Amino acid sequence: MMNRVAMRLLADVAWGAKFRLYTGAALSIMDMVTDVMTIIRFFDEGNNHFALANIAFIISNLVLQLIMVFVQNKKRGTKVVAYEMLIVAIMIKPAIDAMRVANGDAQADNTALILKPNLLSREVLKCLLNRFLRAFFRCMPFLGVIM
Repeated sequence: MMNRVAMRLLADVAWGAKFRLYTGAALSIMDMVTDVMTIIRFFDEGNNHFALANIAFIISNLVLQLIMVFVQNKKRGTKVVAYEMLIVAIMIKPAIDAMRVANGDAQADNTALILKPNLLSREVLKCLLNRFLRAFFRCMPFLGVIM
């Protein structure tokens, strides 16, 4: 009963939503740190193929995110595109997206977006698309094992 009340309270208040956003971003960044540690461990143990496969999956995810950022921001100018691509390249995009969503930052009107949202803001939609792409590329090694 108390858990239910606490969950409802966190869902209704603004700081609860921000807490969930920032926690998700922190977990995403910690996941990247564990990926790097796993790759280093694979190299130390002599499993170079596994390490290189993980590096390939991370690079493919980064390239797809860079393409997505370019397509979404190409009308905003080269400085904005370069800044957004730098955010992706240094792998802090989940944290920046969470900050933008939590602050309610308005997206520029000249930003191209694949889907035209009715109920969701552009920042929330970009955050969801980014997470979907990351999850898809994270699951690719397991798809190869299953097949």
